[in-house]
Amino acid sequence: MAADRLAPGGMAARWMIWGEWRTHPARVAVAALAIATGVALGFAIHLINASALTEFARAVRSVNGDADLRVQAASPAGFDERLFPTLARLKGVSGASPVVQLAGTIEGTTTRTTILGIDVFRAARVTPRLLGQAGQAAALFDEDAAFLSDTALEASGRSVGDRVRLTAAGRTAAIRIAGTLPAVAGQSIVVVDIAAAQWRFGQLGRLQRIDLALDDGVAPAAAIEAITAALPAGAYVATAQTEARQSDNLSRAYRVNLNMLALVALLTGAFLVYSAQSLSVVRRTAQFALLRVLGTTRRQLLIQVLIEGLLVGLVGALIGLVLGLGLAVAALRLLGGDLGGGYFGGNRPELIFAPGAALVFLALGLAAAVAGSLAPARNAARAQPAVALKNLGDTVDPGAQPRVLPALLLAGAAGIAALLPPIGGLPLFGYLAMALALAGGVTAMPWLARTLLAPLQGIGSLPPAFELALRRLWGAPTQAATALCGIVASTSLMIAMAVMVSSFRHSVDDWLAQVLPADLYLNVEGTGGGFDARAQAALRRVPGVRSVRFVAGTPIRLEPTRPP
Repeated sequence: MAADRLAPGGMAARWMIWGEWRTHPARVAVAALAIATGVALGFAIHLINASALTEFARAVRSVNGDADLRVQAASPAGFDERLFPTLARLKGVSGASPVVQLAGTIEGTTTRTTILGIDVFRAARVTPRLLGQAGQAAALFDEDAAFLSDTALEASGRSVGDRVRLTAAGRTAAIRIAGTLPAVAGQSIVVVDIAAAQWRFGQLGRLQRIDLALDDGVAPAAAIEAITAALPAGAYVATAQTEARQSDNLSRAYRVNLNMLALVALLTGAFLVYSAQSLSVVRRTAQFALLRVLGTTRRQLLIQVLIEGLLVGLVGALIGLVLGLGLAVAALRLLGGDLGGGYFGGNRPELIFAPGAALVFLALGLAAAVAGSLAPARNAARAQPAVALKNLGDTVDPGAQPRVLPALLLAGAAGIAALLPPIGGLPLFGYLAMALALAGGVTAMPWLARTLLAPLQGIGSLPPAFELALRRLWGAPTQAATALCGIVASTSLMIAMAVMVSSFRHSVDDWLAQVLPADLYLNVEGTGGGFDARAQAALRRVPGVRSVRFVAGTPIRLEPTRPP
């Protein structure tokens, strides 16, 4: 009966947990806050990226229509339009639609606009959502007419029936707004007749893409293999999967680094939980010993301490989920899905809540807290009741010198890991090196405490408070390491992240100084065009300009899932 009342979950266990938290609330709050910070940052980054990728995929579907496959040019220069009949006659292809795709601008705006030149008859079968409103598609046969998406129409400040000037590939053309594209949302798109696009923007005989529809029952893999065999060197096959991977790769760098910051916070939280739990176990050594004498088993004590850590992690993780949700909402509204990086065209996607991800980050917060509580729980369970009732303090013999070999081994392993190559383009071993170096620093704390305090041992006539503190740290170096491990973890990780970011920025600065040595740069976006002879001469005559160098550049996509 007594053992049941003293078991974890019983009256004694609840009293000990509540009494400890009430006596030292700040220590518990700091540990929970660290867990909350890690969970909040990781969860927010996941929600932001998932929402942005969903919005980006929707935008890609708007531009690409409903095609099963798409042959895309590797550069804005496009490929020979004679490829179109070759692909249209392939076995398994039920329809093909040639497309001129250009990056341009609308007069009076700086919004980047995609100009699509389509064949109405072909697009009606393959990509019907790129056609205008019902009953108005015939206007596309007019070389002077165009259909604008709602986003493009709003950016232009015009209405249906007005005239507007489009600029692309170094040429400008005046068109009449014949209607809108109700099936295209969230993207600035202008659709014109393919012949007008080739003529007006200097693309005669060239195409930038071909949309394909497959016969029912045709395996996409087999169709891709046959299509690829017929493609020239300047074209590749794109699918919905390659588009998704491309958009995911665009934001990969900032997501990895921000997620590592979240793990840093979680790791710091785990060390803070370890510190709080270790000191708590030491203070309650006599109480745990009394429970053991009264019949509580080692397993029950182990579970009690783990439950304490689990509760801290649960509170921190729940707070972190709420904070992460709020952070994601604010970031999407203020910065967009790419945090202002411009990866997704400046869209402001709506938040998409992910219950599965919430459970994963909740589990990570709990795991960090339980991991931090595991060693203190084992120490509490292993203590001998007869010895623990005397409350002798540190279990290390004051006369024994703490070992430094484990710390040296961890530091050596960290040095080796730092030299290993990346995996899948990610410096995973570098992050492992940081963790090993941190573990080595924490492990070396007892030895460092003895080493640093050794010169003070022979000093006499010290103030009583200082003398007591010195004797305590000398006789119980393990407790000194426990108290300092949270500070060591947080400070070390902050320094590591600061050094990493600073090194990256200096490396980029050095690289930019080599590849971009000029004082100013002017860039003309889009295909073709650029600065004609008159513009070049005018730029050379600008006062204060010593020299001007003109360079022609073309973006080339070497791999479908990577940026140009």
